[in-house]
Amino acid sequence: MGIGGQGISAVAQMVLEAEHENVIVTGCDMQASATTRALERIGVPVEIGHSADHLVDIDRLIVVPAALVLNPDHPELATARARGIPMITWQEMLGE
Repeated sequence: MGIGGQGISAVAQMVLEAEHENVIVTGCDMQASATTRALERIGVPVEIGHSADHLVDIDRLIVVPAALVLNPDHPELATARARGIPMITWQEMLGE
């Protein structure tokens, strides 16, 4: 969630490179950008806009910290909580 940001997009690329076929990386952001288009070119599907529908078949939701602070009741976050999907920031993912 927020994959168009520089930090989270870098982590997405690192995970994709490290895991290859063992992981599927997807993302969403409010608007398309050069970053989201670059991710799509390397095989990361990016949805424009936010929706709880994006949470199908995911095992972890990686978010930008602002999403948790600015809109903690966001439908994607609320759905992830209700489904028991772990949520971590991209910085925490980087640490992993």
